[in-house]
Amino acid sequence: MNKKGFTLVELLAVICILGILGTIGVTSTKNYVVQSRKKSYKIMSQSIYEATMNCIIQNKCQAPTTDDVVIDTSFLVDNGYIKELKNPISNNQPCNGTITITNESNIVSEYQKYKYKVQLTCDGVANNKLSWPDEKSKETPLKDIGIK
Repeated sequence: MNKKGFTLVELLAVICILGILGTIGVTSTKNYVVQSRKKSYKIMSQSIYEATMNCIIQNKCQAPTTDDVVIDTSFLVDNGYIKELKNPISNNQPCNGTITITNESNIVSEYQKYKYKVQLTCDGVANNKLSWPDEKSKETPLKDIGIK
């Protein structure tokens, strides 16, 4: 009599292998999603930074003299400098933030005269707090996204 089928040991081995592969797949996907969200927040913060620079250059935003100036992202959206920011986690929820601009009067260059601190909040959770020029490299953030 020739019985066809799998033994219990063979089935357990296959189930264990599938479990291991599934675990690796889930953790890899989760790490990828987390990194993508972080990049989204950073890109949104860079957009806010660039929009604020344009606003100051076009004299529609007040440049700081002695005191810091705080600009809300809603002002930048209302004046057409950026589009409404959407939360990367739940795309239907808007993000908002503030930009604190400090006058670094000891620097002669017009580009480096101001320091920008961007605070971005999505769904009531502060996701990003970045400064430009970057405190570590003293370079513009555009190089982070491949723009020279």
